[in-house]
Amino acid sequence: MFERVLNGVVKVLRNSLDLETISRRNGWLQSADPRFVFVLLISLLVVAVLLKNPLSLLAVIIFANAMALTSRVPMRWYLKRVWLFIPLFTVMILLPSMTNLITPGRMVGQSISLLDTTVYFTLEGLLYALTFTLRVGAAVSLSILLVASVEWSKLMRALAQLGFPSSFITILDMAYRYIHVLLDTVANMFMARKSRMVGKPTTAELRNIGGSSVASLFSKSLHMSEQVYLAMLSRGYAGDPKILSTSKSGWRDYALVAAIIAFGAVVVLFDLFAAQVTYKSLLATMGVYI
Repeated sequence: MFERVLNGVVKVLRNSLDLETISRRNGWLQSADPRFVFVLLISLLVVAVLLKNPLSLLAVIIFANAMALTSRVPMRWYLKRVWLFIPLFTVMILLPSMTNLITPGRMVGQSISLLDTTVYFTLEGLLYALTFTLRVGAAVSLSILLVASVEWSKLMRALAQLGFPSSFITILDMAYRYIHVLLDTVANMFMARKSRMVGKPTTAELRNIGGSSVASLFSKSLHMSEQVYLAMLSRGYAGDPKILSTSKSGWRDYALVAAIIAFGAVVVLFDLFAAQVTYKSLLATMGVYI
């Protein structure tokens, strides 16, 4: 139990350190105005969610990988976080929808008999699962690219300049910063507990340790929040965070805007054209021509 908790804390802190290191590199997105990066990547994410053709979604994923490459994001690190868990978990969830039980259609492969019911994969179900998985992969790719290419402090400053509520930015910034402090506190608590134990604890003892640790961490977090708030008030905090510096746009930002808008327009037009061709093909199979 103690080893799992400590390993989990170390893993979270290592991932956070990796993000900070990557976001400070001299790459394409890192050198651009964080406001442009945030708005453009979020807009491209919305476009990707609305796309319906697998080829269009695949193009978005390739474009995101190209931006990650030009931003000097380690591709092995990037691809592992994009495709290792969330898309694979999505495929597992969509497994029933690939069969004729949920999505009727043309049979693909061999059928099996399950509880007096013939079950087989359908072409329509496989296409739906492929499209949904690619959509999730595109959304995750752009989300990870955003947090890996913009430093957290610059992202918060960009949100403030874009007009987001100051209370929202303050809560988000404080939660991000002090979750690492709480993780360090958890690691110290479990390390201290482990150093004072002799022998292997029983299941009941582990439950007691877990419950008391949660209560102790809750008490420490409340005390820490009061201390931090009083420290902020003593330094002149009045509920509205001040921006010490503002971002300035340059030719890199306008080149980024042009590239992403042009790519988004091409992808949307291709997706609409592919949908129209599919609609006409469907009508042709039914004997209706337009």
